[in-house]
Amino acid sequence: MKRVILILLGVALVIGLAVALLLASGARPVRTTTTIGGIEVELLQVLPAGKPFTTEKKWYPWARKVLPARFQQWIPNSSSGSCSSDTNSITVYLLVGTTNGAAVNQLPWESYRAESLEGEIFASEGGSCSFSGGMAGAPRINGLSLRAFPRRDPAFILRFTKYDGTVLGALRVPNPVKRSFSDWTPLPLPQAATNGDVVLNLREISLKGYEVWRFLSPEFALVSDNPLWSGTKVTYTTYRDATGNEGFPLSRKEPAWRVVATVYRTETKRMQDGEKLILTNLAAPAAGTFTLQSEEAVLAGVRLRTTVLAGPGMLYRTNTSNWAAAPFTQNEGVSYSTSGSMSDGKTEVHHWGYGRPFLLIETDSATLPDGTQLFCHAYDTEGRHLGAERTGGYDTDKNGWQTRVISFENWTNGALSRLEILVSHPKTFEFLIDPATVKTNAVKR
Repeated sequence: MKRVILILLGVALVIGLAVALLLASGARPVRTTTTIGGIEVELLQVLPAGKPFTTEKKWYPWARKVLPARFQQWIPNSSSGSCSSDTNSITVYLLVGTTNGAAVNQLPWESYRAESLEGEIFASEGGSCSFSGGMAGAPRINGLSLRAFPRRDPAFILRFTKYDGTVLGALRVPNPVKRSFSDWTPLPLPQAATNGDVVLNLREISLKGYEVWRFLSPEFALVSDNPLWSGTKVTYTTYRDATGNEGFPLSRKEPAWRVVATVYRTETKRMQDGEKLILTNLAAPAAGTFTLQSEEAVLAGVRLRTTVLAGPGMLYRTNTSNWAAAPFTQNEGVSYSTSGSMSDGKTEVHHWGYGRPFLLIETDSATLPDGTQLFCHAYDTEGRHLGAERTGGYDTDKNGWQTRVISFENWTNGALSRLEILVSHPKTFEFLIDPATVKTNAVKR
């Protein structure tokens, strides 16, 4: 009798769990969606940086253990992934699929940004990722990272646009981070900041550009008695607020913005001998060929080495020392560049492609402080400067060596009479300004 009762209880448990699964899979919470050009975009979750996203529910593993095989198909497929742009960002996870069930080959938006509920626009900086929705043919999940959004508010608007600013759609998104922040106190302009023997003055700051594309233009003046720094200019400027946002635009409701100016020495004449490597008479290989290089140096404490000089085309490295090259199979153009790697656990293959002659330079990341950068200059056999440095990004191997692709704007063929490699440590300067002091009369309508 007891055995019968246990069997009946087991059957009842299975039936009850099956009914619960049906109800759980059929019942859906209130959905937040928008439709852009026939493609439905649904808000799934908003997570802080580093926290992985998953559609897996807590009861899925337990159900897989206790349900008979014929009921396993009722447990929904799960999908997991993670992406973020930095430790202070958030990622909005979206389910993207067509309303008629067809595959989505291209996202319906070109850009995105956060806005406050009152319409204040924030910097459209972050990044994105995508992964499968859990089964073949399912809508895909896209993660959109945001480094700036109205952190003091309980919710904000995620706006989808074209590159020209045309609005395509929007979603209301809950704020997943704390909303209690301290306030910064601004100082009047002009301001001066000192770093070592360099003084940087921020005289004024103006808003320029057009309504759909605006940028801040600060006016700096650098003063130094050190000839290595005298005459240098601010290389780039970033903007932050007390809530952790970075970029531009930021909220004008904030009492202060922090302006961070970074200055590098980028000219060879300003570098000491221990900060530069000069190479001469480098012959550019033909398309689809390469020559190995073996120059090594420690510049300003940074270990680096040149490894390969390649002609236009594809360059491959298997593991750490086996090299091969091939010309492009079609006319890719001088501005084309690509890089990547793949591995099966035993063999690792890296590849680089560039539409100009290019050089690979490796740096030991263990000796490369945050913010330190390489700058390169090249001259042809007539002594002409080959223009702006072009880089194709870099990757890092398992030993911590970063490989950088270096080329130059006007280097289409021919030998280099001189190549200058500089390692430059920056000087940074910070200012606290009142957003109300930003001049706005330079914006074009």
